[in-house]
Amino acid sequence: MMGSAGKNKEKILILIDNRVQREAATLTSEGYQVLVICPRYPGESKYNIHNEVQIYRYNKWKFAGHISEYLSSLIKGGWLSLRAWKWNGGFDCIQACNPPDLWFIIAALFKKIVGIKFVFDHHDVCSAVRRKTSFTE
Repeated sequence: MMGSAGKNKEKILILIDNRVQREAATLTSEGYQVLVICPRYPGESKYNIHNEVQIYRYNKWKFAGHISEYLSSLIKGGWLSLRAWKWNGGFDCIQACNPPDLWFIIAALFKKIVGIKFVFDHHDVCSAVRRKTSFTE
């Protein structure tokens, strides 16, 4: 899915629920190729590129409240991480942003198996009051 423009850039995968456009834009402006995995909200596509950031989205499960949301983030986010790895020839770092607090599992597996760098980015002290924003398509 990636063109030739990003082949020589260091690649960073960001796992996130409440999208952080400024962080992705800053990393892109500093010369990194940025990949984002996040939930898909109504009207959003499964994949697009916005301001040079590749955005992969998954649908959350909604059958058992937060438990299903966290499980879908872990399972579907993990699956998309593997696919993004394959499609982009790997990546150099994973930035796991909470919530959900389980993203670190995906990042820890990549760190253990292929030795990539891992950054845990603690965003929400109180996630119950966070405001949802999304990348513009």
